[in-house]
Amino acid sequence: MPKISRSGRADEALKASQIAVSSFDENALIRKMADNSRPVREKALKALAQYLATPQTLDQLKLKKLCKGIFYAMWYCDRPITQQNLASEIATLPEKIKSKNYWNFVNSFWTVLIREWHSIDSHRINKFYLLIRRFFFALMVHLYESKWSSEELDSYINSMATGPLNVDNPKVPHAIRLHLCDIYFDEIDRLREQADEIPYSELLSPIEALANFSSFKIIKARAKDALSDPRLREWGLKETSEAFVSSEEELDDWEGFD
Repeated sequence: MPKISRSGRADEALKASQIAVSSFDENALIRKMADNSRPVREKALKALAQYLATPQTLDQLKLKKLCKGIFYAMWYCDRPITQQNLASEIATLPEKIKSKNYWNFVNSFWTVLIREWHSIDSHRINKFYLLIRRFFFALMVHLYESKWSSEELDSYINSMATGPLNVDNPKVPHAIRLHLCDIYFDEIDRLREQADEIPYSELLSPIEALANFSSFKIIKARAKDALSDPRLREWGLKETSEAFVSSEEELDDWEGFD
């Protein structure tokens, strides 16, 4: 039997992965992620992680379909510990993707979450808040592991500005913006346990944009409250006391969550 060179084996592996991708039934996977059976959903998520790791270009439409399946995997998850584990597993999915697809996946995740948010009932809302928290922290870890690459920071800021922290898009539910304002500095503070240096000024920019330019009074007020967090002074940032507005002054016109 003729010997196969290392490069030959690599080529064969690449061809095999391409064949697997071309024969992959995305619709079947999405249905399984939304299945009532937990073992079926768990198996589907593992298959998704393997699929995302293949060397391919994933377009936005394909990613949105997959993220909708992820949304319903969380929807049907009904035990606290299982919900926590699933939220962590979903949050780490982008890291399994090749770098060229990373932000496409992140943006698709936010797009689907924003679009489907109004379907979430009061019994399910907390697990989706947990998912947002875990996903956001995973983004912070990604930026840290990129050594705070200017390109990655720009991609992050753009992702937040065009997605969940958009200053004036009425389609973004207030609840998502408010929750991110509430957890933003908690999760950055959590990252400080493993990160020596953090570019606070760059990370603050999405919240500062809300505080300065949001079209919604309740969002602008919450962002300004967030920027008055005393931890910012501890981190060497000038306290933006002039940006602080008492929530009571802004709540009069608020008619509740979207």
